[in-house]
Amino acid sequence: IILIKTKRKLKIPLIERKTMGIDTTANRRTSEKAASRQMKFVLFVCLLAIAVIMLEHRSLRSAIYVAAVYDDDIDALGFRNGDDGGAKVVDSNSNENGNGNGNDEEGDGNGEEKKPNDNSSNNADGDALQARQKTEKGDANNNEKGSSYITMYGEHRVQPAIKQLPKWLRDYFVWHQAQVANYNTNGNSHSTKYLALTCISNERCGGFSDRLRALPFFLLAAAKVDRILCIYWTNPFGLEHLLQPPKGGMDWRCPPEFDAIVDKSKPSSMQKNFTYYEFYDRNSRRNGSNDIAIAETVLRDIRGNNATFVSMGTVDQDFNKINSLNNIFNAHSYQDRYSAASKWFHVDLSEHIHRVLFEPIPVIGRMINGTMTRLGLVENEYTSVHVRARYPTRHLKGILGENYNNHDSGHYTPSFEGKFKDYLLSLASNAIKCGVFADRDSSDGNDNHNGDKGHNDSRPIYFSSDSSDLSSYIASSYIANNGLLSDKNEKLNDRAMMYHPVSIKDRGTIKHLVGGDRDHAGYYPIIEDLFIMGGSRCVSHGIGSFGAFGAGLAGNRCRAVHRDWRANSIDCPNMNQLHWLANVTDDALLFGEKVSGDNVTANERVPPAKGYFYSETNEWLNKCFQTGCNLNEPEARFA
Repeated sequence: IILIKTKRKLKIPLIERKTMGIDTTANRRTSEKAASRQMKFVLFVCLLAIAVIMLEHRSLRSAIYVAAVYDDDIDALGFRNGDDGGAKVVDSNSNENGNGNGNDEEGDGNGEEKKPNDNSSNNADGDALQARQKTEKGDANNNEKGSSYITMYGEHRVQPAIKQLPKWLRDYFVWHQAQVANYNTNGNSHSTKYLALTCISNERCGGFSDRLRALPFFLLAAAKVDRILCIYWTNPFGLEHLLQPPKGGMDWRCPPEFDAIVDKSKPSSMQKNFTYYEFYDRNSRRNGSNDIAIAETVLRDIRGNNATFVSMGTVDQDFNKINSLNNIFNAHSYQDRYSAASKWFHVDLSEHIHRVLFEPIPVIGRMINGTMTRLGLVENEYTSVHVRARYPTRHLKGILGENYNNHDSGHYTPSFEGKFKDYLLSLASNAIKCGVFADRDSSDGNDNHNGDKGHNDSRPIYFSSDSSDLSSYIASSYIANNGLLSDKNEKLNDRAMMYHPVSIKDRGTIKHLVGGDRDHAGYYPIIEDLFIMGGSRCVSHGIGSFGAFGAGLAGNRCRAVHRDWRANSIDCPNMNQLHWLANVTDDALLFGEKVSGDNVTANERVPPAKGYFYSETNEWLNKCFQTGCNLNEPEARFA
């Protein structure tokens, strides 16, 4: 197109002059030579640009271990490729519009760079690096939009996280890495076999949290059948468009050979080129209907299949089924007792597992980094509050009428006014109060939240919701500007603390993964919220799996549940936030394994979990509530 336009531009004056009766014969040859030189120059520039683009694309796709970022993801948010590997963060004063869409993290132009403090230890990972969010002042003349480095995830958190896991899982990660290297070196050899977690075509796989909640058990299953676990989604797109394996972690991506045999038009159960195994279907119950019998039946079937690729999943996303499988994982991982999986909760070890498997793709990392810096959030020094405003629909039906289902799917957005607004604000108010209670009761007076030991009188609360109108309102509300004063706390010498909710404004519709929209960038906000919740000190969430996912990524150490199973707001503290314990017994283990014996040593499992047994009386717990004891730290009974 450029060449044609150039040629036309050069010829037009010659034609016009000829029609005016001017003799151009003497000048035409010179003009044509000049045109030829210009066209050759333009052609050279075009070819050079094409060569550069091809080299960039070839470099991006040729590496075995690459960041899973795509051009359309970057273009959707106005980003350009930048430095993703450095320990940099963005200037907290960069842009105050708070829209959270990745366009608000541009530097101020003086080129100064500061690196995070990586000398201190972290509660979550023992000797892990607890790098604090610092500032980066970018170059105004380049296209950098900040760094994708975040303190909670990345290469620097992989090994500390692995140390917190049971020996069988540590061994599996080493074996998995060796097998992936063997496959990458030797290709499709019969010695390397894969076990895929699939969501293909129109399968009903649930939301983002539902799909990954059984991941701990699936890691155990893969270890028991000696297969490489990988994750393969086409509905609505691949997980690699949102997350990627960190360097040194477990590469969970399925190889191209698996993608080549998948029929994208059919769900997993109807695939012809590989076998799909399903927990809790009729076939899995043929040797018994208890959880151990079902799991052993499926795993034996997989062991008997010599194909390079097989896949597995559960018959549905019923949380009782997933909890039963995760409790098998817990029984294989803890000494003596474990915190039983229940409701929508993710297992406590999810915090460390996800650090080994995942980090956000760079474009989302930059969003998280910019948001945390702008809002003054430092890992483990803030509380997160999440309100699932569009689910459950029980109360919304009476407010929105027949549009309530379209509202949950994101296809209908009601005006933020009247009864609808009042309802959401009541949920948010109670959720924030629950977050304040949880953070206050988890404090011991020695925290260093604001750099002044023993005088931590003001703390941020990160508020997020699937209603962007609600988040924007909270970000501009009276309590955001003036703070919320907590009750006095005896452990803090009768000092009350001030809390300031912060949030991201004007995000637009928050999409749910079940909506089927294939626009990757539209789902970036849910990953941003999830990972920020995972860096929290405490998490206050309602019913449903997403908020519980955030609490799980924070280790479930300090959580508050602000709604009951009927979707009603409930006061905090309450019984729903407690860790209910179960003993590790022989009948909870697979294939006849024993809790103790010559082949079992104490250091193979993580220390016993802390919490409460169902047999403990409500009277004892009610007294604990009344005296203001910390229900998130029940160490005393296991001295």
